[in-house]
Amino acid sequence: MQAHLRIARPVTALERSVAMYSKGLGLTEIGRFENHEGFDGVMLGGVGFGYHFEFTYCHTHPVRPSHTPEDLVVFYLPDHTEWQRTCQSMLEAGFTEVSPFNPYWQQRGRTFEDQDHYRVVLEQAEWRVVSAHKASAAHRAASIGAPKERSNPSIEGTSSTECFIRNACRDDVPAMATLTGEFSRYMRSLDDTTDLRLDAEALERDGFGTEPAFRGLIAEVSGEVVGFLLHHAGYDTDAACRLLFVVDLYVTESARGRGIGAALMNEASKIAAAGGARQIVWTIDRRNALARHFYEGLGASYVKELDLMYLDV
Repeated sequence: MQAHLRIARPVTALERSVAMYSKGLGLTEIGRFENHEGFDGVMLGGVGFGYHFEFTYCHTHPVRPSHTPEDLVVFYLPDHTEWQRTCQSMLEAGFTEVSPFNPYWQQRGRTFEDQDHYRVVLEQAEWRVVSAHKASAAHRAASIGAPKERSNPSIEGTSSTECFIRNACRDDVPAMATLTGEFSRYMRSLDDTTDLRLDAEALERDGFGTEPAFRGLIAEVSGEVVGFLLHHAGYDTDAACRLLFVVDLYVTESARGRGIGAALMNEASKIAAAGGARQIVWTIDRRNALARHFYEGLGASYVKELDLMYLDV
């Protein structure tokens, strides 16, 4: 079914709402009516848009806007420059930036509220439901940079399992902690004696606190979390370019062979490109043959000239 969406909202000040949404979202007036059985209204949209707003005001029985902090209109803007420009336009138009009720929307988005407390989220992402087998093929054609020394096991194929890739939120911590426990047991089977400390407490503290050290992606199949990818920003001074560093990638054993790992990497590539990065980098444990096979299958290259070093502080 093909349909056009109308978002109808009663407002307290019709012309002010029209001005704010026109300037903030770049909408144009596509219709107007006056005293239609006591109602005035204005419709805002654009040529070729699949939606429009309708703002109304009733002179005889004014309706007080009623909503909750979770009643949202969400716009997905994959281009980072356009997203930043639109966020600035919202502020200049008189919207107030607020903290979202659901922390999911602060991962890659900003939430704005109008004078009637209606909320609009600008999400710096592309909306899609990812088909894992398509993502696997698409990712092989992408330039994803060069790995270094250590990462998680997940060897994926190209079957047609439908998976949904989204940003991680605080509610995902228990499922992510379960998967990190699986990964720890896998590494111990390879004679890795490292004490893995990435538990639920660490994930919540360092991934979803006031100053997150990393951000995450979640892979879901039929509503179940089956994999995750953690990443943070980096920089290559030799090439003078931004990087995206993949800290961990893991897919539960029962979900492997379906292209889910490749779908996660494909989404990470899009995040990297949107943020101005030219490469994705990560490390691989030399004992982890599954991980090497998976990343080589994506067309990744090794950095043979570099050694990984560290200092305790």
